[in-house]
Amino acid sequence: MGITRDTPDPAGGIIRKRADGEPDGVLEEAAHFSNMGKLLTALDGAASVAIVKAGTDLWARFGYTTAQDGRATGSTVAVLEEAAAAGRLPIDVVAYIDVLVDRDMARTTGARC
Repeated sequence: MGITRDTPDPAGGIIRKRADGEPDGVLEEAAHFSNMGKLLTALDGAASVAIVKAGTDLWARFGYTTAQDGRATGSTVAVLEEAAAAGRLPIDVVAYIDVLVDRDMARTTGARC
């Protein structure tokens, strides 16, 4: 992602750094979201579904029956729907639409999957 010791924290986020100033790999809040978007948009549908499957499998192993995505976009919902249609979600997933990104989707989308 090109993050270095000189990369400033974005507004609303933190890039954690070790005592020597080098990033330690943990991105919090806005730092995570901006970089995760760059990574996820580079994936194809199969890779996105595989990530969803791996995450929901992990939650299921710990006994969780439901998870939530508190900042879903239209593309996120599409991946969740694809995974659900393929029977790849071992738990329920609730997606709350990010109204700052997909306000129209929030108005028109009902319960699905």
